[in-house]
Formats: sequence, structure tokens, C-alpha cells
Amino acid sequence: GQKKSLEGLKLAPMYGLGFFFSRTKVSQAKLMSEAIGWVFSCISRISETVISERLRLYRKTGEGAEDWEEITDHPFLDLLQRPNSWMPGYELIQTWSEHEDLTGNAYWLLDGVKDENSIPIRIYPLNPAYMTAVVGSVAGDVDKVVGYEYQTGATKKTFKPFEILHFRRVNPNDPFRGLGPTEGSIDSVDTDNWMREWNRRFFQNSAIPGVILETEDTSSE
Repeated sequence: GQKKSLEGLKLAPMYGLGFFFSRTKVSQAKLMSEAIGWVFSCISRISETVISERLRLYRKTGEGAEDWEEITDHPFLDLLQRPNSWMPGYELIQTWSEHEDLTGNAYWLLDGVKDENSIPIRIYPLNPAYMTAVVGSVAGDVDKVVGYEYQTGATKKTFKPFEILHFRRVNPNDPFRGLGPTEGSIDSVDTDNWMREWNRRFFQNSAIPGVILETEDTSSE
């Protein structure tokens, strides 16, 4: 019956519309691992479209909607062109786009900053699978990000909020952790991955069934 079929499922209220099924949020590591198959094809095509556009810098010159002046020579543009010693600018932007589409989050380490007003000397993209925003309150203030932790294996590094530039998609359930399109469609992604894995194993086994049924009865088929 209806009651039995809902047993064990977590339910959450939805503003006057009855109930909907909820699921535990997906880990950033799992979402990063989904960069395969059609998911990778999609995020790669999107990121290639993003980097095809030239980034522009403008200065506000007045109060009107048209009062903008383009700046063509600025240290920030130079930094985006060559964010660090081993990465060209287009790769930084492409990585940002793909991280956001996979996890809803992208993180840049602003190397060399000393406070909120410092100018970084280098920018490094960080893997969202290893990053955690530390949320807390300061002097009775509302909850906010008070730091970041980046852990790879047994090594953990901590950063102050101004050392990390956090891009995040809007998440209606968590203001500190983005919700990307891959997580939003994770059921479809998982189903496709399972079907593809089943087909792969089926053909690797030369389509030979793993079980043979025997009977002493005579069969006409």
C-alpha cells in the first residue's frame, strides 16, 4: 500500500505542495569523478564556448547605464592572461567552467594576498573534491565562511577567506555550497553509468551467461 511503499524514505515539506522525496547531498569527489562519457562531452563543449569569448575589463565613469569605459591595459588582465608559471589563462577559465558544471563550485587560490585589499601575484585553481568551507559565526554575527580547508590524503592546508575566491552556483538548501547541474541530474547520470558498465561487462564476457540451468526433465526446446 501507499504507507508501506514510503517506509524508510526521507520526506521533506514543500511549501504547501504536499511532500517530495529528498536525498543526501552528493560528495564533491563523486561529482568530480563524473567527468566521463556524455557528461564530460557536455562540460567540455560548454567550457570551450566560454573560452572562445574575450574577457573585457570596464570602469564605471558615471551614473548612466551607458557610462562605462573599457580598460585594455591593466595588471588584472595580465594576471588572467598568465595566472601562474605553468598554466595559460584559457586553461584557468576552462577549469573554472568545468568545475562549476560538475560540482557547482570552483575555487581559486589567490597567491600573495595579505588581506581583503591585496592584489594576488598568481592564481591557482583548486580541486573542489578536496575543499571544505569552514562556516561559523564571529562576535555574534550570522553564520559565514570563516576559512577553508584543503585536504589531500593526510595533508591538510587551511586558508583565510580572502585567500580563496569561491565561485558557486545558487543552492536553495545551502548558501555556502554550490549546486551544479551534474548534481541536480545525478540520478540520470548514475543510471547511464550503470547501464554502460553492464554492457561493457556483457561484451567482455563474450555474451556468455554467468549461470547455466540444468534439469533432468526432457525439454522440447
